[in-house]
Amino acid sequence: MTSLLTLYLNYNSITSLPAGLFDDLTSLQALYLDSNQISALPDGIFDSLKQLTVLSLQYNQLTSVSARTFKSLSSLIQIYINNNKFSCIDGLAFENSLKLNLVSLNGNPMNCVPAVQYGECASCTYLDLSRQGIKNLDANVFKGFNVERLDLTGNELAAVPYSALSSMEYVQTLVLDKNRITRLSYDGMSFPSWIYTLTLDGNGMVEIDPRVFSSMTSLQYLSLYNNSLPSLPDGLFAGTKQLLTFRASSNRIASLQKGLFDTASSLQIVELMDNKIASFGEGCFDKLYNVLMMSLQHNSISMVPPALFKNMTNLKYL
Repeated sequence: MTSLLTLYLNYNSITSLPAGLFDDLTSLQALYLDSNQISALPDGIFDSLKQLTVLSLQYNQLTSVSARTFKSLSSLIQIYINNNKFSCIDGLAFENSLKLNLVSLNGNPMNCVPAVQYGECASCTYLDLSRQGIKNLDANVFKGFNVERLDLTGNELAAVPYSALSSMEYVQTLVLDKNRITRLSYDGMSFPSWIYTLTLDGNGMVEIDPRVFSSMTSLQYLSLYNNSLPSLPDGLFAGTKQLLTFRASSNRIASLQKGLFDTASSLQIVELMDNKIASFGEGCFDKLYNVLMMSLQHNSISMVPPALFKNMTNLKYL
């Protein structure tokens, strides 16, 4: 079977992998072992798979991997080891996987991310650390990474890990949904300027200091959906000159004050549905020249001020 390129062994009841099982599959490029009951990986089990680019081990019972487990996978591009029982990954696990650009680790019971843990995975562009119970991130945990998308959904972060993010010069998409970030406070640190997409949905957020966004000159997409914000602060958009999409639906926003959107003239999509909006400050939308879509349904609006949308000459959906 030296010519085999793809092998599907997923959705079975495999509990172990005998040594030498894959020794003849020297051309294999994709191996799917997900959704089994594998609890351990013998050292050297993948040694013959020099051409392997995709390895799926998600939804098994794995608790650990050694430094040798993936050592021979020099062509590996994507690895899925999410939804297992890992509490830690050996710091040298991906040492030789220099082409690796996607590591999926979500759904494992890891409650911290030591800096050395992924230190050899500098080529990763997508890192999924969602639903791992992470409470904090060390300052240098991502130092040297080329990650472009970082997913931290469903962890236990109570504050934005600004110090850890400051060394991630390539990250463009940051997902912090469903954590415990109830306040965005400013203590001299803010989100990095190079982020394009930021989502903070479902955190129960009640307060924002707009200075945390003051350096986000590249931001194009900001989502604050499904929080508990009673209002949007003045100066929220002061530093986000390139913002195209703003989502703040399903909050408790009661009014939109005058001047709120004066520095947000680049916006094209504004979502404010499912709030408690009952009033609009004079001319609050006057600078939204480029808006194509605005959603205001399911609010408490009883009267629309005359000329509220007068400058939205490109508006297509309301």
